[in-house]
Amino acid sequence: MHQYPTPSGCPVATSLHRHVVGLVEGRLQRSGRLRRYTLAEVARHDRKDDAWVAVDGKVFDITHHVLTHPGWTSGCATSQLLAILRTLGTDCTEEVLSVHSAKALAQFAPYLIGVLAEDGEAEVAA
Repeated sequence: MHQYPTPSGCPVATSLHRHVVGLVEGRLQRSGRLRRYTLAEVARHDRKDDAWVAVDGKVFDITHHVLTHPGWTSGCATSQLLAILRTLGTDCTEEVLSVHSAKALAQFAPYLIGVLAEDGEAEVAA
C-alpha cells in the first residue's frame, strides 16, 4: 500500500478529507465502479479538458472543476488556477494537503474515480 508522509497542513482538515473521500470510495467500491490507476495513467490526463490528479493514494478527475474555475475570468483567482494547472497529471498530495482548508478538501470527494494501483499492478484503460 502507498504510504504518504504526513503533510505540513492542518491535521484536522486532512483527517476530514480522508473521512469524506473514504465514504465516497466505499460507495464506489460497493457499486463496482472503483477502479485502479497507475501514476502513468494519471500522467496522461494533464490538460484542462482532461484533468486528473492523485492525492493521498486516490485518483480524482477534476476536469469539471478546472473548466469552471473562476480563474479563467477573474484576475483574483488566476494564481490558484495556474497552481492547479501545474499539478494536473501528477501526485500532488503534499501540495494539496498542505494548502487547502477542510472545506476545500471536502470538495474533492465528488471527483473521486479510483485509487492508485500498487507497483506492478496492471493499468486500467480510461
